[in-house]
Amino acid sequence: MYDPERLCTGLPFQDDNYSRPRAPELNIPDKPYCPFRLDIWQFGTSVLKHFPNSGIPEIDAIWPPLVSENPRDRPCAKEVMDKLNEVVRSIRPSDLHLPVKDTYLANI
Repeated sequence: MYDPERLCTGLPFQDDNYSRPRAPELNIPDKPYCPFRLDIWQFGTSVLKHFPNSGIPEIDAIWPPLVSENPRDRPCAKEVMDKLNEVVRSIRPSDLHLPVKDTYLANI
């Protein structure tokens, strides 16, 4: 169960000013949601939009759970950072030197 003091209701901004994609939990009016899990969904959406394929499968596998339909299935930020740290430390430094694709720069 979520800590009730950490739950919010309604959009983070007025409806006409909220231009981001909406996390699934925002589509249910007045239903309390965890703002931290909402932030994870927003972050995951941005990563998958701008960097859908890093060329490192172990890193690419980290991102899809961030946009899970069920907020309780999303990892917290610390879990994501710990997993990313674990993966990066397991890869030889020379294997991390990948070319920057022009498609990444075109979307910025």
